[in-house]
Amino acid sequence: MTATARQSMTWFWILAALGFVIDQVSKFAIFAWLQLGEHVTLIDNFLHIPHNRLNHGALFGMGGEFGPAASLGFAAFSVVAIVVIIIWTRRSSVAQDRWLMTALGLIVAGAAGNLVDRLLYQGVRDFIWIFHEFTWIAPESRPRPFNYAVFNFADTWLVIGAIMLLLHTFWVKEPARTTGPAPMAPAQE
Repeated sequence: MTATARQSMTWFWILAALGFVIDQVSKFAIFAWLQLGEHVTLIDNFLHIPHNRLNHGALFGMGGEFGPAASLGFAAFSVVAIVVIIIWTRRSSVAQDRWLMTALGLIVAGAAGNLVDRLLYQGVRDFIWIFHEFTWIAPESRPRPFNYAVFNFADTWLVIGAIMLLLHTFWVKEPARTTGPAPMAPAQE
């Protein structure tokens, strides 16, 4: 393994561990601080911190109607994803790509953070809520709400990592591969 690959691998593990710790500490702090149903407004008419119930589903609550069974299914998917990503990072071409290793580190951090919640609480603890009521062009028009799903830092790491992975997939060119010397043509007589 080259020095660059070792540095990228170290970066991957630091980022995954740091993202996981930030997610778990923030969830613990918020859920210890607020009672169920309480919320705090950090930025008026924009950013709120509610003590939300558990989310058994995935992104935007998809699959949540199946309750703890959905959470168990998503936990199994998270384990598979984490294992596949760790195996993938062992490839030399991946380990040398700092951007790709950053994306994968963020995805592992998010998947691990939500996995722990699913295993310990049978759902994901969400607490960041972006809600804004704004008036369109005419001041006399009725306010329209922008209500984003309640989420957590693990979700943030997953989304940022996925966006980085997509950008990498569509805009980073693979280096040209060499397959060895070209075969020699037979001698002419």
